[in-house]
Amino acid sequence: RDAVVRICRLVEGLPLGIELAAAWVHVLSCQEIANEIAQTIDFLSSNRRDVPLRHRSIRAAIDHSWALLTTTEQRVLQHLAIFRGGFTRDAAQAVAQATLPRLTALLDKSLVQRVGDNRYDLHELVRQYAAAQLATMEQRAEATPATAQPTAAQSHARYYVELAEAARRHWHGPEQTAWAEQLQQELDNLRAAQAWMVAGGDLALAPRLANALWRFWEMRGYVTEGRRWIGAVLTVCEVHSQAPEVQPVRTQLLHVAGLLARIQGDFVQAQHYHLQSLALRRQQGDQAGVAAALIGLGNVAMFMGDYAAAEAYFQENLEIHRQQNDTRHIYITYNNLAIVAMYQGNYTRAQELHETVLAYHRQQGALDGIASALGNLGDVFRCQGKYLEAERALQESLTLFDQLQNVQGKVVTLNSLGRVALAVGQIAEAINHFAASLRLYAVASDKIALLDNLEGMAQVATRNQHDARAITLYGAATTLRHTLHIPLPAIDQRAQEESLTQLRTNVALDTFATAWSQGQSLTLEQAIAYALTGA
Repeated sequence: RDAVVRICRLVEGLPLGIELAAAWVHVLSCQEIANEIAQTIDFLSSNRRDVPLRHRSIRAAIDHSWALLTTTEQRVLQHLAIFRGGFTRDAAQAVAQATLPRLTALLDKSLVQRVGDNRYDLHELVRQYAAAQLATMEQRAEATPATAQPTAAQSHARYYVELAEAARRHWHGPEQTAWAEQLQQELDNLRAAQAWMVAGGDLALAPRLANALWRFWEMRGYVTEGRRWIGAVLTVCEVHSQAPEVQPVRTQLLHVAGLLARIQGDFVQAQHYHLQSLALRRQQGDQAGVAAALIGLGNVAMFMGDYAAAEAYFQENLEIHRQQNDTRHIYITYNNLAIVAMYQGNYTRAQELHETVLAYHRQQGALDGIASALGNLGDVFRCQGKYLEAERALQESLTLFDQLQNVQGKVVTLNSLGRVALAVGQIAEAINHFAASLRLYAVASDKIALLDNLEGMAQVATRNQHDARAITLYGAATTLRHTLHIPLPAIDQRAQEESLTQLRTNVALDTFATAWSQGQSLTLEQAIAYALTGA
C-alpha cells in the first residue's frame, strides 16, 4: 500500500502516469515500480500502437508540451527545475528570470502549479524532464567559456544564502517567528543548496549559510543535520587544504561546528573546534572572531565545571565587545556570566544580571531572548527556593518557546519546571514535565537536558519509594556523564548525594549494586526508554 501511495505521489495523480505505471504490475512489484519512476521518467512508457505517439510515454507527452514553448519559456522552465519543495515568485524571478508574464504562461500550460499563496512548484515528472534539459544546456555552455553564465545551481544557492542571512538579521527582533517559518518552508531548497556546495559547488558560501542557519537549526531541532553537513564541508576543506580559498572557509566553519557540538553536549569536540578557531582568529587579528571563539570556549568550560576558566573567557570576550561598542553581544555575555554566577552559588549576582538581560530583550522585542532570560531567571529563583516566582517565569518562558516552535528551549524549560514541581512535592507534575522533555530528545539531542531529566526521574522514583528504579536511573546518568564528559553541576550535587545516601540505607548492598550495574549497562537510548516506562 505504501508503495502505491508513493507511485501516486511521484506521478502526482497524472492519469497517463498512473496508467503507464500500472502496465508494469505483472513484471515488477509496486516498490520496484516506484523506485524506477523516481530514477527516470523514461520508465513510464508503452509500446501500444493503438494510441497517439504522445500518449505512449510521459517523455513523449512532455516533449509535445515542450515543443509548444518559446525559447525563453523553455529556459525559464529549465531553471525552475533547480528548486526543491516549491518556490516563491521572488525566488523564481531571481533564479530563473521568471517574470510574472513568463510564470503565468507556464501556469496556463499546466507546466507550473500554484501550491499556495505566492508559492509554486513543478510536477515531479516535469521537473525531471526540465532538469535533464537544463543539464544538457549547461554542458553546452561549458564548452563555450567565453559566454559562461552562473549555473542554475549557483544562482539558486546564492539566493537561499542571502535569504538565510536576511532571516538572521531579523532573528533577535519581533519578526523572528515569521522568518523562522519562511526558513522552514524553504528547508528542501536550503538542503539542496547545501548538497551542491559539498558536491563541488561554491564552498565560500558554506560558512555564510552555516552562520545564518545555526540558530534556526537549534530552534527547530536540526542540529544533528547541521553538524553532519558542516562535517562534510570540513572534510572537503581537508582534501583541498592547499587551495588558498579553502582556509577562510575552514576558519569560519570551525566556530559554528563548535557551537553545534556544545548544544548537543559534545564538549570535548566543541572545545577542540573553538581552540582551533581561536588560534586562527588571533593569528589573523580578527577581534570579532576572537570574541566569538572566547564565548564558545567559555560556554564549554562552564558546562564542564571549570567556572574560573569560563569567567576568564567571558571577561575577555566582554572587553572586546565593549571596545567595539557591540551592545547586543555585551548582553549575551552578561547572560553567560549570570549562569556562571548561578553555578557558583552567587544567586544575587545571577539574578541581577539575568534581570538586566531580560529588560534589554524586552526593549528589543526579541522573543527568543526574552524566553531564554525568563528560563534562566526561573532557574535562579528555584535555586533560591522562590518556587512561585520560578514557576511563573518558567511558564512564561515555555509559552514563548512554544510560540516560536523552539524545541531546544522547550526541552530545557520543561526540565526546569519538573525540578520546581519536584521541589514543592507535585510529583505527578514533575513526571509529566520530565517525560515531555525526554520525548523531545530525539529532535533536540540536548545531552545536558537528557541527563538532568534522567536524574529528575531518579528523584521522582526515590520520592515514590521505587528504590531499584531510582538506583538504575542514577547509575545510567552517572555513567553517561562520565562517558560524555558532562559533570554534575556543584549546585545539584548535594541533593543527589542525599538521595543516594537514602537509597543505600533503604536497600541491601547487593540490591544496590545490581540496580546500579543495570543502569551502567544502558545505552543513551535505552536509558531514555527506561525512564519513560510508566511515565
